[in-house]
Amino acid sequence: MKIILLALATCNLTWAATITSPYANPGTDGVAFPYQAKASFEVIDSLNSTASVGGWSYVDLDPAKNQNRGWGHTARWYLIEINDPTAFQLELTSADDTTRPGFTLYLGESVEDVPGAAHTYSNNGNQMATLNAGWDKNGPGGTPGLSYVTHGFNATGSSLVSSVNLAPGLYSLAIGNGADSRTNPGGRTLSINMSTIPEPSSALLGALGALALLRRRR
Repeated sequence: MKIILLALATCNLTWAATITSPYANPGTDGVAFPYQAKASFEVIDSLNSTASVGGWSYVDLDPAKNQNRGWGHTARWYLIEINDPTAFQLELTSADDTTRPGFTLYLGESVEDVPGAAHTYSNNGNQMATLNAGWDKNGPGGTPGLSYVTHGFNATGSSLVSSVNLAPGLYSLAIGNGADSRTNPGGRTLSINMSTIPEPSSALLGALGALALLRRRR
């Protein structure tokens, strides 16, 4: 049992993700999608950063407004590269207790796009055909190419923690804030922590494999 615990404990070690910033992918139109950076994660990695976002960049809480709509030009976008099956964790925090952080994660990289039309985006996977249609032209014949994975929003507090199991691939992450535009809120600064650890099943299999190897050696 001690051997298994030791093997699992090694999963708590963290290393820094590989960052490419600025990151540009001009595609065929010569204009890059506004990613802040590309972050490449191995099975155990982490990234700490900060970002300034618009007051209602994730959602406008005015009940008269579309609650499925985020504002792409005031959100902050990151390209996430996952190199191994992993549990990806995102933590957003703010020192301003009026901040209401939110995020949306899509599968895919926005390349064959129209960046200047990235005014709105679907913040929860709903109405993607209309809210993303202006800029997401990655699919065959210019059809939408990004796929919704998950989203998170804290409507009552200034911090948010979310975790999702991801397969290897490229993912587009939008980060923003929720507020009522009628109060004309200012921008918000978010502290961002992204980290990866092995999926629980993978960690257990690795530990059991290490135990089996040790027994064979004995």
